[in-house]
Amino acid sequence: MGYKILLSGIVQGVGFRPFVYDLALKLKLKGYVTNTTNGVEIYFEDDEKKVNHFIDKMIENLPVLAMINEIKVIPTKE
Repeated sequence: MGYKILLSGIVQGVGFRPFVYDLALKLKLKGYVTNTTNGVEIYFEDDEKKVNHFIDKMIENLPVLAMINEIKVIPTKE
């Protein structure tokens, strides 16, 4: 199963996408991260436990200037 993670807040122009990429590599997750008009979209194909672990690590280690206002996790069939 896949998961889309939609983030809003200060997540553009602060090194957020490279941070997500590096964290995903460390956790052996495969997918993509892209900017949207509302923030950032992250997509992974993995189990819910690993995706939740990624989100926890992301929140614990945000880039200095980044701030997340909202996180939506949407299961997908992509």
